Amino acid sequence: MKIALACESFVARSGGAAQWQRAVAKRLAERGHEIVVLTFAPPRAVPSASDTRPVQSDDGDPAGVAVRRLAWHPSRLARARAMTAAVGACAADVAHDTGVGFAFDVFHPQMGPRLANYRRDMASRTPGERVCERLRPRHWRWLAELRHVERRQHAHRSALFVAVSKLVASSMQRLYGVRPERIRIVANGADLAALPAPDASERTGLRHRLGAGADRTLFLFAAHNARLKGVRPLLEAASLLRRSGAPFRLALIGGAVDPDVRQRIARLGLQDVVTACGFVPDAAAHYAAADVLVLPSYHDACSLTVFEACAYGLPVITTRYNGASEHLANGREGFIVDEPDDVIALARRMDELTDAAVRRRMSANARVLARRHDLERNAVELEAVLREAVERRACARGVASRRGAWRGGPP
Repeated sequence: MKIALACESFVARSGGAAQWQRAVAKRLAERGHEIVVLTFAPPRAVPSASDTRPVQSDDGDPAGVAVRRLAWHPSRLARARAMTAAVGACAADVAHDTGVGFAFDVFHPQMGPRLANYRRDMASRTPGERVCERLRPRHWRWLAELRHVERRQHAHRSALFVAVSKLVASSMQRLYGVRPERIRIVANGADLAALPAPDASERTGLRHRLGAGADRTLFLFAAHNARLKGVRPLLEAASLLRRSGAPFRLALIGGAVDPDVRQRIARLGLQDVVTACGFVPDAAAHYAAADVLVLPSYHDACSLTVFEACAYGLPVITTRYNGASEHLANGREGFIVDEPDDVIALARRMDELTDAAVRRRMSANARVLARRHDLERNAVELEAVLREAVERRACARGVASRRGAWRGGPP
């Protein structure tokens, strides 16, 4: 099949969705498909009107994948229209859109409906922050445009919808009335082959630099959008855990460290137990060095971080607002907390995982879970949906052709 993959970003360092898109495009190409990626140039790389140099990507593109970069526009609606035109000119067998345009056979928003994400993002803010955000006229213009684009996308009459979790499927039905029979649930899968094997000496050295040593539990928080993924309640829980005298360290990795995070660490007196690392080029090394992943998300469609951490044998603490939690069970691969704001429950679960014997038992289960949710399984299931979409398109064309012949009458 010739597959047109429409996505906002195809730069690996822009987050988990882009990393997944790059990995699955490469895997589908290896399975014999022609992959054409339609994406936007990074905003900072868009040349000015007087600059005739070609736009460059931040990363080398995967082998066997053709990438066409469109000019970035700050308007979501303008980007949707540009992507729709690009998909129409591609002449692909199937158009696979990850949440950008209006022309597709398969709609597969990695984040799920952004309106659901927006509502949970507001829940992650303080009351004062919510008021300030809602007083900004630009906020309401942004929200109106978001609603307009998503309503049009989810009103597509013939496409299949791929939800990365039951959480996302529920949002599609509740917010936009997508019929359940048109939704296919395909959980994300981690590219386990791309994860480097842990190095014992590197693990020891990194733990030492993070102040963990051999006698302290090293908790890891990994997220680009730290507030949405629950860094605030995590720091509150860490403060409670510290008061209990439990021996632990907490490392925060992902995007740039927000000044608010540093202020909270100082206010809670956590400087001696929390290290805010910000962006690290070797996230896998931190998985290998850590003992537990803690991700008390306010919203996460289906976190790849969870499956990657499980591949290194890390028990996971997350919330029911993370679609990946649908594959976990309390006490088996980790713990699921109902509400991210329940810092007492979060601290209690962290305290339980300071027990090395408990971690060892869960570690084996976590590795099994990761193997069940690898990229190969993900690519095979997605390929089946894409083939189904091609067949549906062919059937629709056949029906239209027969109707045309019937209306025209005998020659």
